[in-house]
Amino acid sequence: MKLSYSGIRETKAWEEAGISLPSYDPALLAERTKKDPVWVHFGIGNIFRIFIGTIADQLIESGDLDRGIICAETFDAEVVDKIYDPFDNLVMSVIMHGDGRRDLKVLGPLSEAVRADAGSPARRERLKEIFRAPLKPRSLAGRTGRGDTTFAGYLTERLGSSIPVALEFAAALVSLKMETPGPFRGTRRDVYDYIER
Repeated sequence: MKLSYSGIRETKAWEEAGISLPSYDPALLAERTKKDPVWVHFGIGNIFRIFIGTIADQLIESGDLDRGIICAETFDAEVVDKIYDPFDNLVMSVIMHGDGRRDLKVLGPLSEAVRADAGSPARRERLKEIFRAPLKPRSLAGRTGRGDTTFAGYLTERLGSSIPVALEFAAALVSLKMETPGPFRGTRRDVYDYIER
């Protein structure tokens, strides 16, 4: 068994080992993602790979997302060279439960890993290509806390809502925060009104 695009095609060995595989083709997903990216994540360590990677995997499995994540590393280039590239950006997720059970799954939504440093003209050009994607927010005001706001909004809404509803709420919350000058003092009602617009 080899953790690679070709390796996971040998499904019998993975099944016998009790390891779940993606129902989608990660190689095709990666092709689609590289041509038309919609999600770039900076900082691609362990927590990102398993937590955010699992969320993306579930969204792809359910048909709510049709492209993967482009992973950009600004701090430790070896993460790309040693953890992503040799394994075609696939991740082995191991969730250990208190009763000793383990959930083993190969995650395939991490479609490309990019070293986001200035040391290479080719890498700089690839990052420029990624950010030429046609998504354009209405307006942005520089501030910190976007990731925390998205994460908190998603988790809070997910406690009582489906994944698509929680994602919509989190996206609306962070968009509203970004478009509001000064400290954000909005309410849940403000977010729902924003979604209605």
